[in-house]
Amino acid sequence: MRISVVIPVYNSEQYLTECLDSVVSQTYSDIDIILVDDGSTDSSGRICDSYAATDSRIRVIHTENRGVSMARNKGISESCCDYLCFIDSDDYATPDYIEYLFKLITEDQADISVCQRINRKNRIKENITLTSNQSCMAAFVKDANIDSVVWGKLYKRSLFDGILFPAGKRYEDEYTIYKLIAKAERISIGCGQKYHYRDNPESFMNRPFSDSDYELIEAMSEQKAFIEQRYPDLVSPANARIIYGVNSCAVKMSASGIYREDLLSEMRTLYKAYEKDFLKGKSSFSAKLFSVLASINLKAAMKILHAAGVRK
Repeated sequence: MRISVVIPVYNSEQYLTECLDSVVSQTYSDIDIILVDDGSTDSSGRICDSYAATDSRIRVIHTENRGVSMARNKGISESCCDYLCFIDSDDYATPDYIEYLFKLITEDQADISVCQRINRKNRIKENITLTSNQSCMAAFVKDANIDSVVWGKLYKRSLFDGILFPAGKRYEDEYTIYKLIAKAERISIGCGQKYHYRDNPESFMNRPFSDSDYELIEAMSEQKAFIEQRYPDLVSPANARIIYGVNSCAVKMSASGIYREDLLSEMRTLYKAYEKDFLKGKSSFSAKLFSVLASINLKAAMKILHAAGVRK
């Protein structure tokens, strides 16, 4: 069974060779490797072409710069396989990444299979098979056994029918992954650590706060509205995810020394509405403590973080 591997590429020359080496050397070799060069201005495009010249499984698509969402959408549209997975160009995978995911998805007759990222804290210790759509969504929104990133997973290609990553959004995975899970009846979650996520200091996630970071709260709010309509028993953990987004924005704003009253006013309203749900959830003690302090005096809590040098 052939599997498409979609890799969006943008100015990742420093890491791209390690990424591509990890893909072309996969123990599961029947793969269709789609490299979408998203208008790179460094040598990334040339690196992609050099790999394609030596490996017939690789296709390179050069596009103008339109962002990672559009690059992934292009890769999905070019895929002609029954299964689909993703790798980011500054990350890399273990040699058996795809073989492991394929074994999980086929043995469990699942719609999605999931592996763990290398060196991730609080990972699961044994494999889990979810056997209903309700339990699939609960594992995502309540139990945190499925994270919201698109990589580290293998999907039936049909799940993406009618679903695209949103153009121009920073937290594109948060806008998308729950919609895929809503179409899944079975998900196989493996405890094996097979994906190496690189915390790239030059990535969007590590840049100073900008208005687009606030989109995380928007994405969580959209998730909540979707879940409230289809999974009413999961509304409380969906509310908690909104506060997770608010906390994340507060931390990043404080690290950048930004205290915009228009944003702070909205955030205070959200704390008031959903903090109790967040405190009932499974977030860390430190996250809950910050939430309590922020609900009392948001600006003061943020300034404490800023003085302590907390960035994430």
